[in-house]
Amino acid sequence: MDSASVADAFRRLGGPPGVSAAAHVAGRVDYARPPVGWEYHAKNLNIGYAHVVQCGSRYPKGMRMATQKRAEVTRRVLLHAAAEVFTRRGYADTKLNEILTLSPATKGALYFHYGSKEELARAVIEEGTQRFTLACTPYLHHHTPAFEAMIGVSFVTVDAALNDAVMGATFRLITEMGDYRSSETDTFATWISTYQLLARRAVDEGDMLADTDPDSVGQLLVEIFAGARLLATATDNPATLPTRTALAWDLLLPVLVTTPKVDYFRQFVVRRLPTVGG
Repeated sequence: MDSASVADAFRRLGGPPGVSAAAHVAGRVDYARPPVGWEYHAKNLNIGYAHVVQCGSRYPKGMRMATQKRAEVTRRVLLHAAAEVFTRRGYADTKLNEILTLSPATKGALYFHYGSKEELARAVIEEGTQRFTLACTPYLHHHTPAFEAMIGVSFVTVDAALNDAVMGATFRLITEMGDYRSSETDTFATWISTYQLLARRAVDEGDMLADTDPDSVGQLLVEIFAGARLLATATDNPATLPTRTALAWDLLLPVLVTTPKVDYFRQFVVRRLPTVGG
């Protein structure tokens, strides 16, 4: 590895404190025998040098914080670049080199933060699920009528497909990877449970028919809207999702809500459409 490449690597990712890129190139750095009182963690980044992070008490606090901040920025840049590629190409066809072309980070940085394509995809799913949960939270407040909230949540997924690469990639990845089970979050379970909770409230509020099974409705709505997303992705036409979602509600409303309120909720869906992506 030439000196210019090593210097660039040190600049991007940071090297051991007090060690210059020139010293590294000259072979004057003994990573196996760090100075007394210093603790290092070395990791092979597959770019021909050891990235060393100092953890000792002599490491200035401000420098530690700056290094941590740079590392977090790099991690998020890689995650967003990956989300864009996963959204466009899917999990199987995504190549790590293609992700790197969208990011200023090095290959070493990629493998430092994410050990594999699968690990990177799972990180996207975790982030996307957290965003989805946060986006749905305002609809769970009791001051919002539950059936209106159900419609609103359905358009959260539309907004994600059109405007948020991380959430959009999340819904594609959990469909394509199949065996995904997060230790902290389960996107489909969150989506279903949110609809089921809102459906129960809608029955109590008198908007949904009294003999409706809220749990079955919650499951059905996720199956319908997840299917609409899958079809839009398969036909490479996500711009049709707002129309597909509105059509689904137009067909569902007569069998879910009391007759006097069907027209009101149809108008509510139409009013929701222009705000998508706005």
